[in-house]
Amino acid sequence: MIKIEEFQPKITDFFQETIQSKKIASAYLLYGSEGTGKNLLALDFAEKLSGINRFNFINSPNIFFLLPLSSEFYKKLFSGKINNEENFNLWKQLVNAKLLNQPIQNELSNSFPLESIRNLKQQIYFKSESRKVVFIYNAELLSSGSKESANALLKILEEPPAKTTFILICNNIQQVPATIVSRCIKVKVPSSHLRDSFIQLKHSSFSTEEVSLLAQNNQNNISLLESLSSQDYMELIDSFYQLFQYNEPYLTEFYVKMTSRNDLEIGKIIYEINLIISWFVYLEKSKYLDNKLSFDNFQKLELKLNKIFSKNQYLEIIKHLEKFKEELNSNLSVKIVVLNLIIQLNKLT
Repeated sequence: MIKIEEFQPKITDFFQETIQSKKIASAYLLYGSEGTGKNLLALDFAEKLSGINRFNFINSPNIFFLLPLSSEFYKKLFSGKINNEENFNLWKQLVNAKLLNQPIQNELSNSFPLESIRNLKQQIYFKSESRKVVFIYNAELLSSGSKESANALLKILEEPPAKTTFILICNNIQQVPATIVSRCIKVKVPSSHLRDSFIQLKHSSFSTEEVSLLAQNNQNNISLLESLSSQDYMELIDSFYQLFQYNEPYLTEFYVKMTSRNDLEIGKIIYEINLIISWFVYLEKSKYLDNKLSFDNFQKLELKLNKIFSKNQYLEIIKHLEKFKEELNSNLSVKIVVLNLIIQLNKLT
């Protein structure tokens, strides 16, 4: 697992000094672009504040998570009915994804319902020997929809319960309500150089050039990249190559595989598409590169594709894949999106 102190040493030092000084604020706002390690920093800070291992957070009465989910979801989740198994299991999946530093997109709403803040208020005002920690993800969405949720949270931040720290996380601080920002210690999490971001790939057989290729567009998928092997990568590329061969059984298999994944796996699909995009970017530029990639069977696949497509067509493929990612993150049907991608790619051959 990536060591956040190597990824963002200045921020981890700041949090460590904060704990040692015992001058812990009631709220911190971590902000910065995707893939800078905000979630890992928040988890690491919370572990040190609470003395609880992050993988025990979900069972701890002192750790709370707030995510932008629908009002209906929160009403059912906190209705007091223990048998609401479907919602509770989804809640555990979402929280576990955060604990594992995995992206979640499609289950999230575009705002925080008032029910989520009300429930939080009911749960956090109790005496505890240990520090309580509240995670609030996608904090910029506090400005969406009704102002009631932001105002309700502001009142809690103005009079926070004892021994409680709120950790708000967002990409764009400009979108977080100014009244909320004013109650927080602002922590800007800077972008790191690509090579530094993927320190944990050092142990692998990947060269510097290969690491740079794999890392493109995937800085928010560090945990997935850590376990990637060159064989995994080439199998992924080879399977994508089959889409251009009019192999009907394979097209059917690809369609079923992609459309049978649930919403929580959309992030994994986007991760794989980013790897494929990186490969086509490399192919489009390869004739100008001094350092060629050395993956097994890479040159064979490169020759196959060069027989089918021109360099300009590689750019068209990249464009279609980028559009595919955007549509996956929209409200469009996954089946329609996948089918459209297959049609558009086969038009190029």
